Amino acid sequence: MIEKTLSRPTTTPHNFIVLQQYKPDKSVTGHACQLCSKHVACHTIAFYDDLRASMKYAILKVPQAEIEEFLWKKVVREQSRNEYKIHATLHACPSCLDKIIQEASGEGIVSLHYFAAVVANPEISLIIGRYLSDPYRPVAVFTTARTIHEFISELKEQDQVSQQRKRNSTDH
Repeated sequence: MIEKTLSRPTTTPHNFIVLQQYKPDKSVTGHACQLCSKHVACHTIAFYDDLRASMKYAILKVPQAEIEEFLWKKVVREQSRNEYKIHATLHACPSCLDKIIQEASGEGIVSLHYFAAVVANPEISLIIGRYLSDPYRPVAVFTTARTIHEFISELKEQDQVSQQRKRNSTDH
């Protein structure tokens, strides 16, 4: 795998950048999968990175590295202003969703965990993002937060607890 050399902005209220959210969605059941058109959709994918701009630049034959750089800067800029804009939503069947989660997370096991988790709790969703401190490694997080803002608040709270524990351990 080729390591990319992107310049990453470092201003955000939180170190985690949300890229996609995957969740079961009964409201789309009965509709065709927007990816393969063969199977019935029962999951929704929300893209916080600008999927449409990506496709537009790809059609214009802009190099992939430049597209990724532009999209990364745009999503970091938006989320640094506490704006979590959904740029595109797709409805997917389990087969297509499995492939997309594997591609986004870089690990096949994440999609298996997702499918097991939604059976146990249909309110759960999977967030895939990246930490600014390690921008080349996708991170998968399961949550029952109802909104992205709730999710970010939970992450901030966890970070504060973690930092407090570190301070307490160095004090002793």
